[in-house]
Amino acid sequence: MDFLIDVLLLLASLVLVDRSNTDRDEVWRLCLRILAVMSVLAVITSDRGLPLAVVLLLFALWLPGAARMEKALDQTLAQGDANPSVSSPR
Repeated sequence: MDFLIDVLLLLASLVLVDRSNTDRDEVWRLCLRILAVMSVLAVITSDRGLPLAVVLLLFALWLPGAARMEKALDQTLAQGDANPSVSSPR
C-alpha cells in the first residue's frame, strides 16, 4: 500500500510539473512547482524513498554548474557578434 501511495505522489508531481509548464500565470506556475517538489520530498522522506533520493542526488551532481553554463553562453554571444548574418535595414 505504501508503494502505491509513493507512485501516486510521483505521478501527481509529474502532472503538476507538466501543468506548470503550460500555464501562463507565473505565480500559479510557481505554486504548482512548489507542490510538485513537496510531493517528491514526501516520497523521498518515506521509508522507501532512499533509491529515489540516490537517483535525484546523482542527477543533481550530473547537472552542469552555473559558471560553466554562463561561460558557454558568453562564447555563443561572442560568436554571434563576430559574424553577423543579418544586415540592418536602412
